[in-house]
Order: sequence, then structure tokens, then C-alpha cells
Amino acid sequence: MLYSQTAIIIYLTWFRPMNSRFANKLEIFNEVMIMMSIYPLILYTDFVPSPEAQYQVGWVAIGISTLQVGVNLGFMCFLQIREIISACRKKFCGAPDKVKINVKQEGGASDVSPTPQAGS
Repeated sequence: MLYSQTAIIIYLTWFRPMNSRFANKLEIFNEVMIMMSIYPLILYTDFVPSPEAQYQVGWVAIGISTLQVGVNLGFMCFLQIREIISACRKKFCGAPDKVKINVKQEGGASDVSPTPQAGS
């Protein structure tokens, strides 16, 4: 499993198959986190005879998994909020298919008279 994860990470860093730079970095992060969560699996075997050590390693594995879920969930929420804001701006601040018409009076004069200033 470790060899296949290493090969996947090498492939992702070498070829960058995703459409955006951000997606490539997130995928590499996910693969590295999966690889880091595979390492503690070795310590659950009889290689480590102490149940207390296995218990502590369990907390490390939970921390790694929580970090991966938290980062992915955070990015998903951020991207969704950004998409919602963009859609609201498009809908309420003017859609790109609507044409705004600027009406100017002939000669560039405005129909608003200037306010009198003190001392004039």
C-alpha cells in the first residue's frame, strides 16, 4: 500500500492531471494524508506489543483523519460560499446579459441645478 501511495504522489506531482493548480495541490495533500494514515496501521500489529502505545497511535491516526476531513470540508465550504456570493452579485447587482443605458442630455448638461455656495 505504501508503494502504491508513493507512486500516486509521484504521478500527481509530475503530471498535474487536474484542471487547476488548486485542485492539484488539494489532491496531493489528500494523498499525502492517506499515506500518513497508512503508517500507523503497521503499529496496530504485534510489531508493537504495548496496548498503551497502540492506543496513543490511535489518537494520532484520528488526528490525521480529522485534519484531512477538516481541510477538505473547509475548502468545500469556502468555495460554496464564494459561488453563492458570485451568484447573488450576478442576480441582484446586474446580470451580464442586461444592457445598461446611459442617458445624457444634449451638450453634456445635466438637469440638476448647482447649489448656491455661501459668499457668492
